[in-house]
Amino acid sequence: QQQQQQLAIRPQRTWWDYAAILVLIGGVFNGLFFLYQRFVLPWLEERAKRREEHLRRIEESAKASSDQVQALVTVMKETLDKISHSMEQSAFEQRSIKNLLESSRQNETDVKQLKAELLSLRSSIALTSDSTQSTVSLVTNPATSVLATSTSSVMYFE
Repeated sequence: QQQQQQLAIRPQRTWWDYAAILVLIGGVFNGLFFLYQRFVLPWLEERAKRREEHLRRIEESAKASSDQVQALVTVMKETLDKISHSMEQSAFEQRSIKNLLESSRQNETDVKQLKAELLSLRSSIALTSDSTQSTVSLVTNPATSVLATSTSSVMYFE
């Protein structure tokens, strides 16, 4: 009997019950789909538009920054070229100044040597004139004039 009572308690399901359940589930999903289309989808699309706009602004900003950086790099290259050119000119001028300084030192050395020779010649002339205090006689020759001294040194003047 208990089994019969348990069987009697459990209702029998027919295809009509299953159809009703399917209609209810379909209605719930249709309602959820309507809510999705009405509220969720526009919110997602708006969010996507804002994201795209934000990304576009970021891209434009990055492009502008890239252009500015490129312009700065160009200016820096030009400046570095000018500086290197100036340094080359400066190095050339330094070499030319160094060469001029060396040549002026060489000229100074030559002048000192000439002064030393001149002083040497003056002293040798002074010694020669002191040692030859003897009488100087002038001998006249039609072609040349000869200056003779007692030390038997002869100088010719034309």
